[in-house]
Amino acid sequence: MTAPFVLRGAAVAIAVLALVDPAMTRARRDRAVVAVASPSTHGDAEAGALAARVRARLARDFDVVPGAYAAADAIVVVGEELPAGAAEFRMPAFAVAPGRRTRVIVERVETPRVATAAGIVGVRATVRVRGAAGRTVTITLFAGGAPVDQTTHRVAGDDERFDVTLGAPITGEAAALRVEARTDGGASAEAGAADVAVRLGNARWNVLFHDTRPSWTSTFVRRALERDPRFAVASRIEASTGFAVATAAAPRLADAARRDRFDAIVVGAAEDLAPAD
Repeated sequence: MTAPFVLRGAAVAIAVLALVDPAMTRARRDRAVVAVASPSTHGDAEAGALAARVRARLARDFDVVPGAYAAADAIVVVGEELPAGAAEFRMPAFAVAPGRRTRVIVERVETPRVATAAGIVGVRATVRVRGAAGRTVTITLFAGGAPVDQTTHRVAGDDERFDVTLGAPITGEAAALRVEARTDGGASAEAGAADVAVRLGNARWNVLFHDTRPSWTSTFVRRALERDPRFAVASRIEASTGFAVATAAAPRLADAARRDRFDAIVVGAAEDLAPAD
């Protein structure tokens, strides 16, 4: 009989205390509500993991809700960007930013519209590197999966953009090119890459040689190109006043309609060009 009397007495004592101080009847205060917004975690595993750690830590002491909850007592923004509507926040706001990571991005790759088989394709790439000041970036060009050219760049700033030019020999059907940029640092190296396809054409490059007078220098270059199957060469030599030696396809320089059909024009003895030319 002793136990029931003890429990009944404790209940009466609690009721009396409640009349004196109602706050004594609550076991604890309601916990504050904290919103955790992570706008930059989409597609970013590291930022997502950081947001999860923040939520888990805050859940020990607060009621945590995801997103920019307007009725929250406070908001914690995780990541490098502000969420939509941040200007409307009326609650205390805190930020948890990830450490600055090295990022390597191949932003742009430029190649000729058409490449000739058995030729060299020039490739111009724009690379952006963040968080790697003082480190070296190696840029490699791959053709058909094999490395064909490479260059390096020393990064001076924390956020730097630079251009590089590489060359790929094109043989057979190897028209798939890849530019890869990688920082030094072994296992901790960061890399970015971009792929581009080059269309191979069978047409030869049309080159016009125009000599204002016989020129041995121009003749030497012309004969070298004439032996190369990638070029179709036409020539016109002004041998003397009013007399020229020309192939059938070679126009005068002043003939713009026919001249513009050529991919390149080589001028011999250019100092003697007439004003019309």
